[in-house]
Amino acid sequence: MTIIDVTGKLVINPKTREWCKMRYLSYKKGCPMYGKRPSCPPQAPMVQDFIDLEQPHIFIYVTFDLMKHALDMLIKHPTWSKRQCRNCRYWQNGVTSQLQKEVRIYINKGALLNSERMVYTVRPEAMGVNVLQTARNVGIPIETKPTKTVYKIALVGFPRPTPNLVKEA
Repeated sequence: MTIIDVTGKLVINPKTREWCKMRYLSYKKGCPMYGKRPSCPPQAPMVQDFIDLEQPHIFIYVTFDLMKHALDMLIKHPTWSKRQCRNCRYWQNGVTSQLQKEVRIYINKGALLNSERMVYTVRPEAMGVNVLQTARNVGIPIETKPTKTVYKIALVGFPRPTPNLVKEA
């Protein structure tokens, strides 16, 4: 697990949420989870409606050795293509679970003052964060189409304050 402060450094663009609808591999309409999970667009809130961007916020990330995984899969399944061996269907859920575990450990250890109030997302793109550009800007060597190492990134911060509704007497 690696932690990087991204306070004031997030690249935010609502169009980032549309990436989920981009065609890839056998998914002509984009991610099959689009519109099906509360943490996915269009239901997911914009980042500024979820995290208080005036408070400290960080990226926590884990890395996954995609090259080693693909070689292991090729040994297990010698008839598979390179694309099949690298297919995220076989590794993505495990890496996301590992990231969530690391985030919870960070929050539970009280790494920041009042950390029990912290919130996080493992899908910052769904909230309009351009994770690729932000990561590159803060020195994470992330690739658009990784061939060796995958960086799975969570955004952690304090919740956006909700205004107190005061009734007039």
